[in-house]
Amino acid sequence: MTVGVDGTIQSLAWSMTRHFRPSSSGSSRIEFGLARAARVNVAIYPGRHARPQRLVDRSLATGSYHWTWNGRTAANRLVAPGHYPAVVIATSWIGTTRVISGVNVLAP
Repeated sequence: MTVGVDGTIQSLAWSMTRHFRPSSSGSSRIEFGLARAARVNVAIYPGRHARPQRLVDRSLATGSYHWTWNGRTAANRLVAPGHYPAVVIATSWIGTTRVISGVNVLAP
């Protein structure tokens, strides 16, 4: 049996703080690095039954990337205070890497 170990996603972090207040025009930035070219999907999950908000779904080259989330759903509504996971999935020629890191949305 062959086991592949894929380290395509080298790093994943949220901007300075892992919490923000979207009602005061706040936002948070997710940053990640790729060790090799890959098809990348980044999504925020704003609740158990809500559809994820896709921040990106495309092929990217080796390097560092970031996207900003304003605390709104795909329907442009502010999310309720709570913890929201972001999922980054990178598929390269080696395999697929999936990393999850959350951000906290604070009450106004």
